[in-house]
Parts: sequence; structure tokens; C-alpha cells
Amino acid sequence: MEHASSSFGLAYISANLPTQALYGCADDGSIEFYMQKRIMRYMNVNEAEYSMVFTSSGGSAYKLLAESYPFRTNNRLLTLYDYESEAVNWMVETARDKGAKIMTASFKWPSLRVAASDLKYKLQEKKKKKKEQQAKGLFVFPVQSRFTGAKYSYQWMSQAQANEWHVLLDASALGPKDMDSLGLSLFQPEFIVTSFYKV
Repeated sequence: MEHASSSFGLAYISANLPTQALYGCADDGSIEFYMQKRIMRYMNVNEAEYSMVFTSSGGSAYKLLAESYPFRTNNRLLTLYDYESEAVNWMVETARDKGAKIMTASFKWPSLRVAASDLKYKLQEKKKKKKEQQAKGLFVFPVQSRFTGAKYSYQWMSQAQANEWHVLLDASALGPKDMDSLGLSLFQPEFIVTSFYKV
């Protein structure tokens, strides 16, 4: 009797992010389609509100988003990291090349807590009005610090969106038990980057 092994492979698909976000990338019946459905159910993500794009790493997800995001018109990038992130550095370089103003959140020493008044000021900073109402830019918000383990308040996402920022939620620091408790029914960032390395 021969043992049949079950295996599958994912093919490399070259596409741009705006097209995939608008029209999707996985055909009904493909492995990617079923994986996408299962992952979205697992994370309690509404398929009508989000599209999913698979990348080879978190760094490539940041790079793809940075290359696709309209930093020329929504010309600010604000990050909230208390540690060095190569993926975020790629995004910063791409945004800078497109003429974006780069800002980072400040942290209080020695606790490494977010300097709330400084972040609030940066989120509320006025942008020159243009004919078309546009977002100020992209606010990159990690769920928690990988350095201290401190979880950041989701209220920062709400405040950013209330001040006309798009939000990228970095959920890659979460473990498997935390993935289904992201609170996406209450807070809806425009973009989410996560990794299933620990799942």
C-alpha cells in the first residue's frame, strides 16, 4: 500500500496592491481563495470590508504598501515604534522618495511610554487645504511594542482617523491566541499587516 502525501504550493503572482485590493487576487476554488476565507474567519475580519494580499514576509508587505500608497498627495508618514524595524525603514525610505514628511512618535524615558501630548499634536497637525479633501497620510500603529511588550491603546487609531489619517495596524507581534481578539468590529484600520509565523 502506498501512502499518498498531501502537499500544496503557492505560486508567485505579480500584481499591484490597488488592483488586488479592488478586485481581489484569488479565484473561487483556488487554494489561495480557501486560505483567505479561513484566515479572515479566524481573525473575525469582514470579507466585504477588507481584501487580503499574501506576501512572502512582513517586510515585503510594508514595501508593497509603501510603493502603492499615494504619498505624493497624502504626504505624511507617522510611525509609532520604540525599536528599529527594517520593514518600517523600507516604508520610510519609499515615502521619503515620494516627497512625504516623515514623523515618529516620541517616548518617555525610562518607561518608554508614548509621549501622549506629542503624538496627539502630530496627529492633529493641520495640513494645507487642497481642492479635493485628502487624508493627511499614513499612521503606522503597532498593536504592541516588541521591545517592552506594552500594548498600545486602540484609541490612537480612532484619534488618527478622526484627524483624517489612514491607519496601518501592525498586528505581527500578536500570538495565535490574540489574533481573534483584534477588536476589528470596533476599530477599522484601512490596512492590517500580520504574520502567521507563530500560528
